[in-house]
Amino acid sequence: MNAKATTIRLAGGMNIFVPQKVAKILDTPEMQRLRGLAQLGLAQYVYPSATHSRFSHALGVYHMATRYAHSLRNNSSYFRDKYSEQHLELLSLKALLHDIGHYPFAHYLEELWPKETGAPLQVHHSQFTRRIIDGKLRSPPQGRARHLTEVLESKFKIDPETLLDDSDSILSSILNGPIDCDKLDYLIRDGQACGVPYANSIDVDRLLASLVCYRRHDGAKDPGIAVTAKGISAVETVLTSRYQLFSEVYWHKTCRAIVGMIKEAFWLLVRARKLDQGLFNKIAMSTDDLSFLKAIGDRLAAIKKKAADDLILNALLSPTRRIYRRVITFSEIWDQKAYQALYPGLGGDYESAWRAKTKLVNRLNKMGSRHGTKHWRKLSPHHVLLDVPPADKDKVGEVFVYYADDLRHRRWWSMDKCSTVVGAISPGFEKKAKRIRVFCHPDYISQVRSLKGYGNEIREALLEDRF
Repeated sequence: MNAKATTIRLAGGMNIFVPQKVAKILDTPEMQRLRGLAQLGLAQYVYPSATHSRFSHALGVYHMATRYAHSLRNNSSYFRDKYSEQHLELLSLKALLHDIGHYPFAHYLEELWPKETGAPLQVHHSQFTRRIIDGKLRSPPQGRARHLTEVLESKFKIDPETLLDDSDSILSSILNGPIDCDKLDYLIRDGQACGVPYANSIDVDRLLASLVCYRRHDGAKDPGIAVTAKGISAVETVLTSRYQLFSEVYWHKTCRAIVGMIKEAFWLLVRARKLDQGLFNKIAMSTDDLSFLKAIGDRLAAIKKKAADDLILNALLSPTRRIYRRVITFSEIWDQKAYQALYPGLGGDYESAWRAKTKLVNRLNKMGSRHGTKHWRKLSPHHVLLDVPPADKDKVGEVFVYYADDLRHRRWWSMDKCSTVVGAISPGFEKKAKRIRVFCHPDYISQVRSLKGYGNEIREALLEDRF
């Protein structure tokens, strides 16, 4: 073993070989802050063992990217000829730093403004990644530890723009493609941490052994990563595991209620113009998950005490945890008309969803005062949440399969043509995983359910402006 390297052991039997200069990156404040960010946010409130961090995931992706490159070197003369040791070092650095821009609950808040342009605040972790790597954002100092940009310059002599450049289609597809090293790590790690078995069937060795570079001679596609025919089953397990984890973990009803509570609190704070970009950057770069929630809750309490208590301070930060509960669900299976009418208008547009649920609250209050119990308590807009999951998660991109014995010499075939399993995943997202839900504060849900025909009333209120 090289004396200037060390081995880090991770769950799942991973032994990660880390050269000394890479270890210097791990010691930077920017990397160390990832220890305080749970990979799955507050999913641990549903799955208690889901406490693994962004830091361990970053190491796992670094390890998986190294294995990807090794397999492609063995399998593809094109890859061997094109990419030097310097390219592979760059790939491993990109993998290690791929989540460096994450802050607490980044994926939750990105749902508020799916497009990176036109938002009142820059919340996308990709924007934070760029600013951290180019040195414009830094974590608070930690003793004598050097910052990331200093280590990159002194140990690697690398220009930040080189790390941020994603123009190489093959290296980019290893890091961000349909069967990338990021997915291979998080699917297995998340599944093991949550105690769900779906990702256990992923055959990593078989998948890596089947990797090749594809180069369509008709020029229709940039070069990228593909698999040989023997890797079809392995790809199927990756993509079906991803679908199952979205259905059972990431979009579990209670997980989505928690997402909605945090989004609502942040939205109210930004809407009231009580959080500017500078303050948000400072909070994002200096807090772990719970202290981030405390900071947001305290600032919201200064203008909306009841909302701050109901959504954060006496809810998610309370030992008893008062999480909003589901009132009604719209699915393409049992209410296709409502689902197809609501999703295009409300998915990816929190402003529209917020206005729709505010009108719904007004309607419920009118019903309650006329026909409800004698002790109807007036609902405030923050007592009801309308949850519409992101629209693009069913899209994983095109995977190509190489058939060496294709007598017509086309040889490269889309996985959709080779596997009925892969072709069924996108419709499966629509029918099973992707659902629109209305949640209510636990103190008020009983009175809402006591209203006669509350389900139809909610449905009619939400569809009122959709036809």
